[in-house]
Amino acid sequence: MCLDYMITGTPRSMTGWLSAFMSGDGAACRHEWLAECSTEDDISGAVVPGMVSGISDTCGFLFPGIAKRVVVITRPLSEVEASMLWRFDIEVDLSIFADAIANTDGLHICFSDLKRRDVIAKIWDYCTDGLPFPEHRWSVLKDLRVDTLRDSLARDCGPLVRQRVSEWQQQ
Repeated sequence: MCLDYMITGTPRSMTGWLSAFMSGDGAACRHEWLAECSTEDDISGAVVPGMVSGISDTCGFLFPGIAKRVVVITRPLSEVEASMLWRFDIEVDLSIFADAIANTDGLHICFSDLKRRDVIAKIWDYCTDGLPFPEHRWSVLKDLRVDTLRDSLARDCGPLVRQRVSEWQQQ
C-alpha cells in the first residue's frame, strides 16, 4: 500500500475532473496512472513527497490494497455505455466489471451527486485526511467539463493493467 488514496469507477464517471480537483493545496492526483505502469512497483511513482498522493483511475478497482483510502464512483452501466456510444461512437459491454466495482471496499459515491459541493468536500476530506477544502479551486472547477479525447481511447492500457485484467478474467 503506497498511495494515500485512490478514486476509481467506470469510464465516464468524472475521474479526469476529480484528478484535476484533487491536485493542489497539499494534494497530488494522477489520472489513469496505472496505464503508465509496467510493474506494481511503478505505482509508487504517483507519490509526490510531502503531499497527500493518489490516483484517479478507472482500472483502480483491479488493484485492491494499493491505497489507504478508496473512493468508488458508482454509475449505472447503461448510462456509461450510452455515454460511450454518444461521445465516441463505441459500443461497450461493461457488465463483466459490474460486480468487481460494486464490491470494491471504500467510500461509494453516486455519479449523479458529483456536482454537489458537499459531496466533493466529503471526497476531499476522506482522501486528504483533513487538509482544508480548496474553496477557490471548487469555484473555478465546479462548472468545468473535463472530457477524454477520442485518440486517448486507442492508447494502450499498459502491461500491468493488461496482466491484471487477464488474471481477473481467469478467476
